[in-house]
Amino acid sequence: MSLYKNMNNYSYAIVYKKKDLEIALENKVDKIIIKDPDLARSVLTINTASKSAITAAIAGLGLAATNFWNPLGWASGFLGAVAGGSIIYCIIALGLSAALIYAIHNEYSIKAKGKVTMPDGTIIEGDVILEKR
Repeated sequence: MSLYKNMNNYSYAIVYKKKDLEIALENKVDKIIIKDPDLARSVLTINTASKSAITAAIAGLGLAATNFWNPLGWASGFLGAVAGGSIIYCIIALGLSAALIYAIHNEYSIKAKGKVTMPDGTIIEGDVILEKR
């Protein structure tokens, strides 16, 4: 991950991997430029989902994980997967904590396939650009 700060302490991160995204979110970077198309698709899905759908998907994953031995746990996990299949897939693919998933959803606006001009004048293209609201 490349991290930049300009004179006004406005921060930019160029992200290629899940771990880079996690670090950028934890550091509350102002603008995150995602260069990996698969990672970008997962972030787009999370960002466009409703908060209740994300909550249900995270709860369904947690319930299924903690009750995998219990047939009732299987049923709740299955129902959660059916209700939010693409959201669950994206949450698993991103591998981020619930707090960071909510941060993507609540704290960033999203721009798909865009260009960003860096402080030094370099133009960088990203599959998804997250900008702190």
